[in-house]
Amino acid sequence: MRKRISPDLAGVLFAFIHLSMEIACYYWLFTRVRDSGNWWLWAVSYNALAFLPQALWGAVTDDRPELDICTPGLALVGIAYALPWNLPALLFLTCGNCMVHVAGAQNTVRGADGRMGPSGVFVGGGSFGVIAGQLLARFLPGRGLWLSMGFLLCAALLSLYVRGTANRTLPASGYRHAAALGAASVGLLAFATVAARSYVGYAIPTEWNTTVRQSVLLFVCMGLGKAAGGYAADRFGARRTAVWSLLASLPFLLAGNDRMGLSLAGITLFSMTMSVSLGILLSVFPESPGVSFGITTAGLFLGSLPIFFWAIPDMKAHVLIVLILTAVTVGCFLLCGRNAASKKGE
Repeated sequence: MRKRISPDLAGVLFAFIHLSMEIACYYWLFTRVRDSGNWWLWAVSYNALAFLPQALWGAVTDDRPELDICTPGLALVGIAYALPWNLPALLFLTCGNCMVHVAGAQNTVRGADGRMGPSGVFVGGGSFGVIAGQLLARFLPGRGLWLSMGFLLCAALLSLYVRGTANRTLPASGYRHAAALGAASVGLLAFATVAARSYVGYAIPTEWNTTVRQSVLLFVCMGLGKAAGGYAADRFGARRTAVWSLLASLPFLLAGNDRMGLSLAGITLFSMTMSVSLGILLSVFPESPGVSFGITTAGLFLGSLPIFFWAIPDMKAHVLIVLILTAVTVGCFLLCGRNAASKKGE
């Protein structure tokens, strides 16, 4: 019989797997296609292929939760490095990325008794991997390959351990974070919170971010905010955490364009809502945790699209976008969320 590991341990294990996979993906991107003449096309293609199919993989694993797609997903990322052609390699890379993300979601929301903390830790791990992969490509373009492969191998070994556990086969029950609306309405509103927040994340003014150290701090605060938000929602309730963290972040974000400390505080608070949107979706789609996670990643992609086609012209536009879309996000959370704490948070 497969043993069950604690949801918190699952969150930590998949945070490392997520981190390792993102290191490999971003090292590949920044060493193979970053300096190509059509970088923007590679970037938007990567986002589309990495984010949009996750709902499909989610549907597969919702139907067959015993299926392990983490280990094969990591293998596909590794195979991408062996291919000399960039386009086929990108397909392998993004397919593996999808599979690892969905596997992490399934293993951290199933059996968690409605808690959002474990999935927040899992999601937060990716922020550290994104910046680490870029730094390896920039400063260690040769040895970085072996470091990326080393992280990927460690992740694969962990995935083999997780493969023998029962977490991904447990029900995604206990999520009581949605308002008394129809499932379709809640789903649409939760999707809107992710899409709007995604674009606001790109619109936050950060003229202070000019050095490597500052970039690292920015991604660290994003990751810590995502992880902390899940546990805060477990303790204080989903809607309360989402609304107050967004409102509290506004003065820091708007006053922090040239003040790093203020801006980082705002980014940490702003990032705390990531797992709340997923928790709300799980409340209305408890039989489809994989698809629910895929809905959030589709929202992330939609929210990121404008940055590839439209440059924010000035600081006034930055401020207006942050204010308007944050207000929209808060309104959506007020409509679709509720404050029932998880069993462990009560």
